[in-house]
Amino acid sequence: MQAQLLNLPLAVRHQKARELRAQSEASKSNKAAEIMDVSPATVEKVLREHGYPRLIHGHTHRPARHEHAVDAHICERWVLGDWYERGNYLYCDAAGVTAKSIT
Repeated sequence: MQAQLLNLPLAVRHQKARELRAQSEASKSNKAAEIMDVSPATVEKVLREHGYPRLIHGHTHRPARHEHAVDAHICERWVLGDWYERGNYLYCDAAGVTAKSIT
């Protein structure tokens, strides 16, 4: 199947990729938000187990900074976005953490 795909002209492969991405987006829009993100209980478990105030992970379709109260501590969960249009990363310095986009 991979060989067949690679034998197609590049423009056709790009069109197929756009179609598959559109199908994926349509599928996501019909799903409940709860299944498009991580489990809060799992986030709390990981933060508690590692004793870290911050969890950083790959995209779950909700890129942002999320706050979680764990054992009376406010913890951060940073979700990085996908790389379809542009990438993003976290910049950390003495002033704190900032999400930045690669343009």
